[in-house]
Amino acid sequence: MHRDLFEFKPLNGSKRHDWHCKTGLDPILQLVVKTPSSTRFQWPTMIHEPIFIIGAPRSGTSILFRTLSMHSELWHLPRESHAVFEGPFHPRHGFQSNRVTEADVTPDITAHIHAGFERGVLNLGVLDVDEKKWLTDRSLFERVRNRLAIQHFAKRSRAHLPSSFRLLEKTPKNSLRVSALNAMFPDARFIYLERDASQNIDSLLAGWRAFDKIGPIKRHRFCSAGYEIADQLQLQDYDGPRWKFALVPNWKSLRGQTCADVAAAQYYQCTQIARDDLLQLEPNKVFYVAFEAMVADPVATATSLFDWAELEPDPKALTFAANLPRVNDATPHLKREANQLRFPDEVDTAVARWKDRTAA
Repeated sequence: MHRDLFEFKPLNGSKRHDWHCKTGLDPILQLVVKTPSSTRFQWPTMIHEPIFIIGAPRSGTSILFRTLSMHSELWHLPRESHAVFEGPFHPRHGFQSNRVTEADVTPDITAHIHAGFERGVLNLGVLDVDEKKWLTDRSLFERVRNRLAIQHFAKRSRAHLPSSFRLLEKTPKNSLRVSALNAMFPDARFIYLERDASQNIDSLLAGWRAFDKIGPIKRHRFCSAGYEIADQLQLQDYDGPRWKFALVPNWKSLRGQTCADVAAAQYYQCTQIARDDLLQLEPNKVFYVAFEAMVADPVATATSLFDWAELEPDPKALTFAANLPRVNDATPHLKREANQLRFPDEVDTAVARWKDRTAA
């Protein structure tokens, strides 16, 4: 990708590296001049054949990501990629939601996204550490502990970063950005994970109601990547200031409704938009996974995914899959059967309202 025009070298006075144009001209200008018009925004990237896990929020993308992330050839960020994508695609830049398409992509944005991943990736698989310990958590304490540990391991693992690597990424908001991702990463592959509607909406609703408690202090969970717009909606059963999970198109139409209605809108819009975008891609670029099938036989799912991605089976990843833990649970204190809904009546009502609204 025009590597003859660029070199990867340290930034001035820093240990960080970035791409520099050998001629001294702006790299974007070089690409405008040198790149054929028929080629989509090419960039001298370290990333090749990235794998994006696409799925609605609370569809099971976290457990799939943590399984695959144990592969020694897959590099990833320590957390979801909000810090990378929210720079150019934040609603404050004129976007009405998290919906982004190929038409919104520019060479500057492509360069920004690639550089963000290249600077932040890690791979615990190249270190002699117990990845399972640091990739599973249920309590606030474990989440904080693991985040600090992974930051430490990230610095060590980056000493092994090759000049070209496979990226693994999962951010549920990206279910609304598949078209843009394909434009920025033309050789990307996509894993599409879909979960039963009622189960997924129930988990989203639990997430909207989830808190962390530190003594007498209660703090809303899943808000760190949200936007302070929730008060505009005056939802019947939510008093937090921040929106949670994906910001779907036409979110303002949910004003005065319930969290269950919001959850239904998030599930159905993320699912339908992702499906439509993925259908526009070459079939061999997409691998479809049902959440229920993954949970029933996680080893077979992981093995099939590695084969499709042209990766050798990884023993650590398959061992993790064989003992698939419960992660990122919105209600870890609640004991329930695997398929038992927490809020069955509210979910059924919200689903019915959504279908009535979209049928009108």
